[in-house]
Amino acid sequence: MVQWHSNFTDTVFTALYPYVKDRNLTVVSASKLLNMTPRTFQRRLTEEKTNFRNIKDNLIYTAAVNLMAKNLSLTHIVA
Repeated sequence: MVQWHSNFTDTVFTALYPYVKDRNLTVVSASKLLNMTPRTFQRRLTEEKTNFRNIKDNLIYTAAVNLMAKNLSLTHIVA
C-alpha cells in the first residue's frame, strides 16, 4: 500500500508518473524535472521521511497495477 506523507511527496509522484517507463530516471533527472537541485530535492524528501528510491518503487508499482487493470499480460508489463 502506498502511503503519502505530504503535498510535496504527492507533487513529486504526480510530476514523475509520466516518466515511470524511463529506465534512466535518476535523482538528477527527477530534480531537473522539478526545477530543483538534486540536493534540495533529496533534502525535501528526507524531511518527509522518504527518499527517491521509495518514490520510484511506488511509481513502478502503480504503473504495473494500472496496466494489469487493463488486462495486459505480465510479460507485456515487464517489458
